[in-house]
Amino acid sequence: MKKLILVITLVVVALVSSPTSAHKAAISFAINNQQSEPLGSVTVSTLDGDAYVNVPAETNTSVDIPSTAMSVTINGQQVLQGVNASVTLPSSAVVFVYWTAPGIITILDHEILQLRGKKFGVFHALPSNEQSFEERDFFNSNHT
Repeated sequence: MKKLILVITLVVVALVSSPTSAHKAAISFAINNQQSEPLGSVTVSTLDGDAYVNVPAETNTSVDIPSTAMSVTINGQQVLQGVNASVTLPSSAVVFVYWTAPGIITILDHEILQLRGKKFGVFHALPSNEQSFEERDFFNSNHT
């Protein structure tokens, strides 16, 4: 009888002390806005829910998310994790979203991309969550 009580006690203690979803550590998601336009409210979507953060111009902002980011939404335009895309802001400025790592995106003005000699494939995020692909030459022949 004592052994049965000991086993039941150990099982109860093990169940109570095991980590639950409430004990999961939050993951920090970074948004490096390196251009002069504010992004406004950005939604970071995960399988466990969404997180929202207001992103001013020219700032590094972070938000805690419950699990790995699957996408971000800026001005109603969704950009899937790992996909580089152009996004149009309310001011009509076009910015580029680059997934630097699964938990980091960098936002650049298209003029910053005026490097020489290479092409990048860019997806254009559309409000309908569709995306189109275009190969663009981001390099200015006047730039050295």
